[in-house]
Amino acid sequence: MNGLQRIIGNTAISFVGQIVTWTSTLILTMAYGRFLGDVKLGELFFAVSFVAVIGFPIEFSFNQQLTRDIAQYPEKAPRYVVNALVLKIALWLALFGAILTLCWLLNYSPEERRLIAICGCTLMTGAVATIFGSVFNATERQFYNVVGTVIEKGLGSLVIVLLLLHGRGVMAAAIALLIASSARAIWQGVWVARLVGINGTFDLSMIKDLVRAGVPFLLYGMLGVIYYRIDTILLQFMTTINVVGWYGAGYRLFDTLTFLPNIVMVAIMYPLMSKYSLVSTDALKTAIEKSTNFLLLCGLPIATGMFLAAPAIVGFLYHRKEFTPTIPVLQALAPGIVLLYLNTVWTTAMMSSKLERKMPFMAGIALVFNLAVNFILIPRLQGVGAAITTSLTEGLLCVIAMFLLPRNLLPVKSLVVGAKTLVACGVMSIVILAFHAYSILFVLPAASVVFVLAAIVLATIPRDDLEAVYYAVRRKAQRGDRASRSGQPQGASALAFAGNVSGTHRMPGTEAFHLRQRLSSGARQVINSLSGMMPSQPLPGTTQLRARVLKATYTVRLLISASIKYVTNHIISRIPSHTLRNAWLRQVLGWDLGPNATILMGQYIQMAGIRHSGKRVAIGTDTVINRGCLLYTTGGLVIGEHVSISSGVWLVTGSHLMNDPEFTDIYRPIAIDDYAWIGSRATILAGVTIGRGAVVMAGAVVSRDVPPYAVVGGVPAQVVSMRELRDPAYSLNFRPLFE
Repeated sequence: MNGLQRIIGNTAISFVGQIVTWTSTLILTMAYGRFLGDVKLGELFFAVSFVAVIGFPIEFSFNQQLTRDIAQYPEKAPRYVVNALVLKIALWLALFGAILTLCWLLNYSPEERRLIAICGCTLMTGAVATIFGSVFNATERQFYNVVGTVIEKGLGSLVIVLLLLHGRGVMAAAIALLIASSARAIWQGVWVARLVGINGTFDLSMIKDLVRAGVPFLLYGMLGVIYYRIDTILLQFMTTINVVGWYGAGYRLFDTLTFLPNIVMVAIMYPLMSKYSLVSTDALKTAIEKSTNFLLLCGLPIATGMFLAAPAIVGFLYHRKEFTPTIPVLQALAPGIVLLYLNTVWTTAMMSSKLERKMPFMAGIALVFNLAVNFILIPRLQGVGAAITTSLTEGLLCVIAMFLLPRNLLPVKSLVVGAKTLVACGVMSIVILAFHAYSILFVLPAASVVFVLAAIVLATIPRDDLEAVYYAVRRKAQRGDRASRSGQPQGASALAFAGNVSGTHRMPGTEAFHLRQRLSSGARQVINSLSGMMPSQPLPGTTQLRARVLKATYTVRLLISASIKYVTNHIISRIPSHTLRNAWLRQVLGWDLGPNATILMGQYIQMAGIRHSGKRVAIGTDTVINRGCLLYTTGGLVIGEHVSISSGVWLVTGSHLMNDPEFTDIYRPIAIDDYAWIGSRATILAGVTIGRGAVVMAGAVVSRDVPPYAVVGGVPAQVVSMRELRDPAYSLNFRPLFE
């Protein structure tokens, strides 16, 4: 299975698990708000934050290092697991003692100390689980991580909700969290022992190496957790516990929404980037760019909805007027979501490239900035000030990381994706504002649908990304289907196949024959896919219901295909704007148009299926197709650079088997090489290749290949002379206004 298929498989597994865990967390958040209230919620949130600030070394010491090293050297996994467990247990004993001592010195109440002690025990079970989780991340076995998370979140949420319904308080909720965390650690530990082994021996030299190499991670984690959690501690000292509760209610939702970068970057992309950093800078840059595109596409609409729908979200989740001050807190945290997503990409790229020594510098600056701004804003704005500081700190980190990351790894192309996503978010905002009085259960889904439609129209996701994912998913499905029948994995690389399909703007020199062969293979793929669309007869064992579903699916696809064809030929073709027409051809039909390619008004495009022709159509730089041509694209059409196609030309890639009783359709590609000239009302039939610099005279019917620089005419076309110009270098540069 290739890299993209692994990414898709692991991402799908992670998202299924995340749906369960996020739903559980949402239910738990609602239960906290309705049964605990702002004061008790503030106490629980403070206890968790206090333990996190003191216990940062156990949480951030070796996880990233384990993932990277095991991904690069899988045979060392058992030894790494044993020695990391020894280190973390020793760290926990020291830190737990420090937590209890500090509680006594600060003169916390007995209830607060008990609550903090329970959270301190949860710190240990969580740390053990993260060691096992790092092994699964490194070996790309996301299933066991996902099940462990579902056990923890699902079990914990269920038990806590039941306890709160029966009148239990915050202490019982904390104990339930400890039990759920322990269950996750046990599950993951059992499977690590079975799949990888925990049979390594205590190795003092490895422990020293872990400590020495883990110092940058530890420093970054230390500084990071302080600026990430210190706002809660400052709020507790500078305001009231109610303010901590309001802030915690908003921050809990903010923290929950970080699941996306945790899935995409920490669990999936980090091990892959670690491998890419050893073999290919280009592959690493591509991984960074695709990750950035995905997180921008998800993060910007999440932040937009979080900001505009904050009143409805808070009202739906907490259902108490006392949580009204949480609304501006949530709005102030919204920009931080997008910035946090981007920071996850930058820091993951730095760690995978072994640039972690720069990360403590980042976190140190962020910590100083965070403390300074918190001391200024909290006395004035309380919880809202802390939320603003969090977003500003994420912005500062984003800027610093961009400067520290090597220039050749920066995903510059993602700026276009971000700009288009912002436009789609603007359209989505109109829906949220227009229906703000309705239930959040209606507003957010409706806004999401509008955003997706706007993103599709704007072609926010690069087409090569969509094609690569499509073919990887299809190949993965075919592999699974074949494996289920034969018990053996089959199939070639989907990435390689997608690469062949996407093509380039320029057709190679005089390699028309090879191009034709490649297109012939593509045309066969089109025929196969089209023939599979029509459910003429149910397969053996297919139920009547499935046959009806297949028939309905075919009808819908046929309707969509016919609608696109009608709009293309009767509306888009008549719009007097090259920009709009080309945008439709690129984004809707999927054509590959080179720079300055000119297709005038009045074309009729004959195609079959939805976007089937688009995956086989490429028109090169500076090529001109004049008015009133027939472009039959189903069989595949590739036109090179600086090609002049006069008005009324027919390019016909389809035909029929005339002696076949079924009169079967056949499709073969047409290829026209650079600097060719096709005269008015000429017809090029299926399967023909026009060589470089060739000339087809007006009215000719070409049924055979034309050699380079040949001049052909007549019916059927014959060579009448040879073109004297053998090294053409002219530019057509023809794009008349309103044509």
